Amino acid sequence: MKIMSANIFLVNILYTTLHPNRQDYLNKKIQEDIKDLNQNIEVKNMIVDIKKVKIFVTVPLKNVDDVRNAMCEAGAGFIGNYSFCTTSTKSIGTFIPNKNAKPHIGKANRLEYVEEEKLEAVCDLSKVKQVITKIRETHPYEEPAIDIVPLLEENMFNQYNQN
Repeated sequence: MKIMSANIFLVNILYTTLHPNRQDYLNKKIQEDIKDLNQNIEVKNMIVDIKKVKIFVTVPLKNVDDVRNAMCEAGAGFIGNYSFCTTSTKSIGTFIPNKNAKPHIGKANRLEYVEEEKLEAVCDLSKVKQVITKIRETHPYEEPAIDIVPLLEENMFNQYNQN
């Protein structure tokens, strides 16, 4: 996957909820922020060759080991000479199943709180589909929350003078 011209601006969505004339205010703030960024940062065009991603998935505590094993056996979690490299963070997940859902935990139309771990592992781009398939086969939820984030290689920044 190649991304041409990395001109990336982050926008604080908080503007849209705090100001009565949201869209006009947001547009004005974006223009101000872009002007400030252009004055303070030299933006360069670069070609980014994505080779790895990080896969995140939230899992009920009792299922973490099964999902971790499935992810790593499918090809995630390799860093250099190490395999099964993952990390997890305990969290509380919330959801309300609708009447058509078949929830593993909880009941329709009722807010549920579940102790979970957010499990994450790096993965080569060529293995992502296999890993996601294994997560879905192993995960107890009807609709697991899965995020896939492209990673930049550290050596791509060697060309920039870093003080």
